[in-house]
Amino acid sequence: MFAGLKQYKIYKKLAWLNGLPASEAEYVLRECGGSDEWARGLSSVRPFVMLEDLFDNAREHWALTAEGGEAGYSRICARLGKLLER
Repeated sequence: MFAGLKQYKIYKKLAWLNGLPASEAEYVLRECGGSDEWARGLSSVRPFVMLEDLFDNAREHWALTAEGGEAGYSRICARLGKLLER
C-alpha cells in the first residue's frame, strides 16, 4: 500500500509539473541542476504522460547541451527524482 501511495504522489507531482506555465516549469527544471537551454527544451515537450517520458526527454535534451555528459545527467536525474518525491 505504501508503494502505491508513493507512486500516486509522484504522478500527482508530474501532473503539477505538466500544468505549470512554461516560465515556471523552466525555473523548476533549472533548479534540478540543468542549464537554461536544457530547461527550455524539456519544458517545451511537456506534457509527460509517464515518468519514463520525463526521464527519456531529460536525457535527450541534456545530450544536446554543451554540458551534456553522463555525470551531469546522473546529478540532474537524481534531483528530478527528489523533486517528484516531495
